Amino acid sequence: MSDLQVDKFKERLKECVDYQHLSVNAFAIEIGHKASVTLSNTISGRSIPRVSLLNDIVSRFPEFNLDWLVTGRGQMLLRKEFQSQNRSDDKLNEVKSNQNFFKALERAESEIETLKDYNQHLKEENLRLKRGPSRASVGT
Repeated sequence: MSDLQVDKFKERLKECVDYQHLSVNAFAIEIGHKASVTLSNTISGRSIPRVSLLNDIVSRFPEFNLDWLVTGRGQMLLRKEFQSQNRSDDKLNEVKSNQNFFKALERAESEIETLKDYNQHLKEENLRLKRGPSRASVGT
């Protein structure tokens, strides 16, 4: 995420906390975090948002639109009817859509980690090749 995207994400995350009329600490507890450190660090910009945090938020508060939270597209709430907590099949389908979005983000995060590992391997291999043949192989 660019700095601008992170700043916008922090604003949207804070909007979610404010919408629930909770402190950051109370919100963190509501989403299943024992301490508000992760949430506070994300809101303050000391850490980048993790997929697990997003999952915890939309699992506890399914009225929040995950696409909006991550990208800013659409509305904060999936539907106005969520405000009354009258859940219909349509709302559940939207929640499932959020869950599918989360799964895709999780897969992407895993792929990024794999690519980082592979990139590190290539850097090491490149460095080894630049050094030339090892002494053990020179005499053979």
